[in-house]
Amino acid sequence: MDQLAVPEGYFTSGAMEDWGLVTYREAYLFYYGNATTITYKQYMNTIVSHEFSHQWFGDLVSPLWWSYIWLNEGFATYFEFKTVEVMEPTWEMMEQFIIKSSQYAMISDSSATTRHMNQDAQTPTAISGLFDRVAYDKAGAVIHQLETIVTYDNFMNGLNIYLNNKSFGNAQPSDLYNGIQAAVDASGYRIADDLTVAEIMETWTENAGYPVLTVERNYNDGSVNFSQSRFILRSSANVTTSNLWFIPINTATRSNYNFQNFNIEFFLTEQNAVKNLNLVPGEWLLVNKGERGYYRVNYDERNWRLLTDYLNSNDYSQISKTSRAQLIDDSFNLARSGRLRYEIPLNLMSLFSRDTDYIPYYAFLTDLDYVDTVLTATDQYDDFKVFNGFLPSACTRRLPLKATGCRKQENRTGRSYFMENLSSLIITNLGR
Repeated sequence: MDQLAVPEGYFTSGAMEDWGLVTYREAYLFYYGNATTITYKQYMNTIVSHEFSHQWFGDLVSPLWWSYIWLNEGFATYFEFKTVEVMEPTWEMMEQFIIKSSQYAMISDSSATTRHMNQDAQTPTAISGLFDRVAYDKAGAVIHQLETIVTYDNFMNGLNIYLNNKSFGNAQPSDLYNGIQAAVDASGYRIADDLTVAEIMETWTENAGYPVLTVERNYNDGSVNFSQSRFILRSSANVTTSNLWFIPINTATRSNYNFQNFNIEFFLTEQNAVKNLNLVPGEWLLVNKGERGYYRVNYDERNWRLLTDYLNSNDYSQISKTSRAQLIDDSFNLARSGRLRYEIPLNLMSLFSRDTDYIPYYAFLTDLDYVDTVLTATDQYDDFKVFNGFLPSACTRRLPLKATGCRKQENRTGRSYFMENLSSLIITNLGR
């Protein structure tokens, strides 16, 4: 594989894959040990991984039509994180995938006018419009969800079947589904509720947007009512919300919280369903561990309080960092859409007087940007700035506060890498 750096000013694209040759802007390929920050080194690695992925997804196998461009860009987005994680596990790239790709996709995908993944296009302008967050970040998130549903080994074996069957040719989504289904069948693995890959995926590629899963507990008999509807940030938008997704569900409770096990327990395939989970009334329930599923989760207020109390205790880290980021991001966006009182996310903010993990902090400060924008011209903005400064200030007492520097990076550990990035985030926030 040849890689070519094009001098600045002669190449407007960031990078471009071709058969056996990837071209880059100089800034995206040249690494200077004494000058390149660790953050930028990671960024460069993701670009290289993204372009290399296209040797298989795009060059070896090309989509039958532009409608299926997500078969190129979704996989390149997924593997730009996955490949770098294999090379440098301490960077926790798949955890970063949740906050920087999946949650990022949800922002624009909550619009009433967002498109579905298999959107047709017949003109050059319409085709160019398909290269958006849906093709890249949403498709990557849905692919990550599929990997979780079928297990990583079946997923990778299925991709081998797909790529071998369609090599030097064109493919459509059904070819991908058939390849992964063949791997699942050969392994003897059973997908929850005996659903097929095609049945599940078609609900995610043909429906615009994504769902919010509402979780309402019966504290008397331990059962839970699950219901789904399309999540639209501006709920007054005049759109149809009767879409149905096949939503993969796994759960954690205070007494059973294995956040390394992402096995799907069941799917919600209807508008609502009641499941008897035999929950203990005083224990919290968390759904969609690690935010592997591409959907938001809302709970009844009592369960939100149970989760908030636990996160504001010394045991908060028992809930995984990606799940903490999920709770923050979901609660702020649910409040923003009018589905939840702002009291819930504001109470969750207290977590950050002790939480020093980069993953949830990134989600928190990203969501705080909207609150900052809304309050800027109000009488409450000065109070908000005081409150906004208190939590990061409490956190900084636990951190070696140094802005991202230009020192040699070779001997840095993953922990120091995240500490440096968290320090940079907090400095930026305090400088609002």
